[in-house]
Amino acid sequence: MVSVIGLFSCSHRPSNVLKEKDMVNLIVDMELTEAYLNTQGSVTSKDREEMGKRILADHGIAEETLDTTLAWYGRNMDNYVELFEKVDKEINRRRKKYMEIEGENLKVSDDLWKFGEHLVISPLSGQDAFSFSIPYPEIEKGEVIKLSFFLPNSTNLKNTLGVEYQDGFGEALVNNSSKNKVEMDLQTDSSKVVSRIFGTIHVKETKSLPLFIDSISIKGEQIDTLNYRSKRRSQKSFGPF
Repeated sequence: MVSVIGLFSCSHRPSNVLKEKDMVNLIVDMELTEAYLNTQGSVTSKDREEMGKRILADHGIAEETLDTTLAWYGRNMDNYVELFEKVDKEINRRRKKYMEIEGENLKVSDDLWKFGEHLVISPLSGQDAFSFSIPYPEIEKGEVIKLSFFLPNSTNLKNTLGVEYQDGFGEALVNNSSKNKVEMDLQTDSSKVVSRIFGTIHVKETKSLPLFIDSISIKGEQIDTLNYRSKRRSQKSFGPF
């Protein structure tokens, strides 16, 4: 019986399996809720379980029906792939709707860079790197710190962007780049206040010196809950100082 069901297309799904549209809306709501919970300081597995039951109740779906539907998708992988393609499209549609205001992009802070937008790393100084520290930046909890700058030529760099929090702990992101435009995004902790932004631009090969850096900018962008957890996975925590 299982092998026969596996041959059916999406239009021949059993009556006890949720329709694709209902499944898409359910999964999107679950993923959006999970993204929100990931931005909260302390959420237990019980909290997540209760939230999941609440979402099912809001959609009028029994747990048994969800289990049956998931089992059916497990036997129909083509339908499973199509389902999550539509889930991704719906999430992107909702992100655009809720994270943009009257067609404007996400709210971005004024430039936090305080050292002039042009820099030169010169062998005359005996240094192959530039380090910076910006105390008491005006950003909100959970904002994304965005560093960007341009180079006249492709150059091998090792860049670090980090934050220190008021509790003495910190996080940092390391990026190896060889492009003319360098961009780094560091997702700050939504439960902590940033007391300092710091970083280093390091030239890997001295033959690339002097290095002219242009249009340096550091800005804070409001939190995007959908990407909160994925961004933080690539960052390293340390401290307290």
